[in-house]
Amino acid sequence: MVNRSVSVILPTYNRAFLLRRALASVLPQLEKGDEVIVVDDGSTDDTERVIKSKTGPIKYIRTENHGAGAARNRGIAEACGYYVAFVDSDDQWLPGKLLLQRSFMDINGDILFCFTDFRVQTRSGRIIPFAARTWHHDNRSWSKILGDDRTTSGTGEMPSGTKDYRFFKGDLYLSQLMANYINVNTMLVRREQAGDALHFAEDTETFEDWECHARLAGRGKCAYIEVETIVQHGHFGKRLTDANEMVCAQSRLKIVERVWGQDREFRKRYEHEYTKIRDDQLGTVAENLILSGKSKKASSYVDNMTNPPLSLRVLTRLPEGLVNSSVNMGRKLKRTLHSLLASV
Repeated sequence: MVNRSVSVILPTYNRAFLLRRALASVLPQLEKGDEVIVVDDGSTDDTERVIKSKTGPIKYIRTENHGAGAARNRGIAEACGYYVAFVDSDDQWLPGKLLLQRSFMDINGDILFCFTDFRVQTRSGRIIPFAARTWHHDNRSWSKILGDDRTTSGTGEMPSGTKDYRFFKGDLYLSQLMANYINVNTMLVRREQAGDALHFAEDTETFEDWECHARLAGRGKCAYIEVETIVQHGHFGKRLTDANEMVCAQSRLKIVERVWGQDREFRKRYEHEYTKIRDDQLGTVAENLILSGKSKKASSYVDNMTNPPLSLRVLTRLPEGLVNSSVNMGRKLKRTLHSLLASV
């Protein structure tokens, strides 16, 4: 009998008030042999009590607080399923998600992983449908990003009750350098075939999933299925997606250098694309350092750029006191201008 079991990994930290919704969306979709691995990343609230109040194939693991990347990696290490899926404790799966993706992957044996679209529900309750485009900011069609579209029914017999959807199959590795196209909670991946590519960054403040998706895209083909399978909920708790521009650029820089920067074959073909993205992140970090009065520290980032703008070169060569005075003057002028416009 073909092994099609799924290990669902749920990392959580101090979200007992949201856990019930996430688990309630996953547990009814499990089949015999499936499991949910809850990795409690050092919570100090009622997380353990909430987990133990639930019935079902739940494995509860408590660790010290090391972040979402480390929690997901611990879950992967404990997983027994042929497939691995993810759900964050503040989000939920829509009904039919697992049946659709598991059946799709069973039929399409040449695909390492698949992912889908998703909807967002804001704190005010507003629904944003098919939100993936706001996630990756790429205006190209999925045909341009991945390849020509097909239909799920056209690839083989799908289970009764599953609708017919378009999907796009291909190589995402180059595109992933430009942006993260994948919401981790929509993904289903073959665990053993993925190997060490199924690993999240543990040393970045955000974008830990981007590194995992990049390595998976470099390992094999993927497919995007044009359907919403999860709801990403806005709430008043802390989210990794709330990171500021400086933190985002530093995290992206580390991942770009570690994944694509160390891929010699990729750089032989796409050195221009790699250099541009790397320079963009270096420049963003430098700009933020200059604006925070640290132009000397910014110079090390500018010096590492392949093609630094003249403006950044000049600002990091001027006396730091002069740069700081100019920045402060610019801020005062900006505030004055805003005040004048508000009074008109």
